[in-house]
Amino acid sequence: MKSLLVAGLLTLSGLTFAQDVQFESGSWMDVNQKAMASGKLIMVDAYTEWCGPCKEMDKRMFHDNAEVADLINEHFVSF
Repeated sequence: MKSLLVAGLLTLSGLTFAQDVQFESGSWMDVNQKAMASGKLIMVDAYTEWCGPCKEMDKRMFHDNAEVADLINEHFVSF
């Protein structure tokens, strides 16, 4: 829960750097192991295809905002 709160605050802060957020695929166990090995928290992106605000945040924060993407990639394993 703490990692979700921190990720949400970082995402909403509206910062700017150089790439998309790198989301991991695979099982929760794989993502958890990667996070433990790297010493990072896990950020979980939960959304639905019909959610307008989810689509807007995906576009503006995870793809069009390079600084946010770099910050998330540096400090979190995204799932």
